[in-house]
Amino acid sequence: MKKILALVLVAAILASFAACNSGTPAQSAKTAEPPAGEKSYKIFMVLRQIGDAYYDTIGNGAVEWGKANGHDVQYVAPTEYDAAAQIALIQDCIAQKPDAILCSPVSNEACEPVFKEARDAGIIVIVNEAEGMTNVDWDVEYLASQPYAEAWIELMASKNGGEGDYVCMVGSLQNAAEVARCKYAVEYAKEHYPNMNLVAPEPVEPAGDTADAHLALFKELLTKYPNLRSILSAQSVAQASLAIEEANLVGTTFCAGEAIPSEITQYVKNGAGASIVADLTTCGGALAAVAVKMKNGESIESGMNLGIKNFDACLVNAEKKLIEANGMLVITDENIDQYNF
Repeated sequence: MKKILALVLVAAILASFAACNSGTPAQSAKTAEPPAGEKSYKIFMVLRQIGDAYYDTIGNGAVEWGKANGHDVQYVAPTEYDAAAQIALIQDCIAQKPDAILCSPVSNEACEPVFKEARDAGIIVIVNEAEGMTNVDWDVEYLASQPYAEAWIELMASKNGGEGDYVCMVGSLQNAAEVARCKYAVEYAKEHYPNMNLVAPEPVEPAGDTADAHLALFKELLTKYPNLRSILSAQSVAQASLAIEEANLVGTTFCAGEAIPSEITQYVKNGAGASIVADLTTCGGALAAVAVKMKNGESIESGMNLGIKNFDACLVNAEKKLIEANGMLVITDENIDQYNF
């Protein structure tokens, strides 16, 4: 956990209680009846940080899926990217006895006990970006991590000619999914682009989870590594691209990674950065749909169709409790204006 100060923790707990019980900043709606013969379920989606466009797009998509399918889906998240605050929220949601909790955990390790608590209470737990967790029913991945990471390298190589110094950045080393993607990316680059040189052996992380902290990290990297040609950013393509722009390195240094189109339009158009991302508007609904299938006693198997874009032929690994879709969107200058998230 990033923070252990008592006052911060108390504030987080109080904020979480308000979120789950007052509807602020949570969103909740149920405007349709479920299909004939099906029950209506209460589901909480607990993401990493409220007010972050990436997570808000996923959370709001889950709420909309609930509206359309007759289920009470509520989206909540802490105001800071903090494991303790998220766990407090999850515990408050457990107390309300929902049918399912959907979560992108800030820290896999820290959330294992609270997920066990939920499952012991008969609550289904579906996670995302949390491969390898034990106390969950399923991990639903919008994009399979290995091909996703490999696509990042291909995007980077299309700009740097498959050579030069590069570095990998994650939002937090607690984020197991981002760390795993960087690992896959580095392995792929070693095999396919041996002239690309990783200058930092481990993924780098910012001092804090704010735009300013991320920007400061990228400025530091550009100074520390003057021959840096590429930045692979599992988060914050916008801040990396801004750092490149401010250093007058557009055309020399390039950032590839994950970002929603609305955050990086100017940088994609000026050549500082580009993104590969899932269609986040449908991702939250996919987690909810898996929970509903479980509640209805339906089988979870490869090839299943969740009735959601990009989740019409899911890959399922029961041993790993893993469900994968493959809906990569490569955001380019030619197509960025067609996306509204």
